[in-house]
Amino acid sequence: MKRKIWKYTLGPSMEQELYLPVDSEILSVLEQNGQICFWVSFPLGNEDLTKVSRIFYIVPTNDVYDSANKKFLGTVQIKEHTFQTLVFHIFEAVYE
Repeated sequence: MKRKIWKYTLGPSMEQELYLPVDSEILSVLEQNGQICFWVSFPLGNEDLTKVSRIFYIVPTNDVYDSANKKFLGTVQIKEHTFQTLVFHIFEAVYE
């Protein structure tokens, strides 16, 4: 089956909703140019179908969070202008 890969960028909000193509699979989460980005793979042709709502959470190191119904996607490090490195952990809401 042929697939396509798209990049998405998460904003500064700790909880956010994005609309992804049907049957999207998250491949990786990384820092790119100071932003939190992730790449998804989906079946070719699904980009034209109705998008599916998915909820993502950004949790800074040392913050308390509720782990229920969340899948860990990855950790990113972002260097600030003050030469301080901020570390964030990215999760997706899962409904079973």
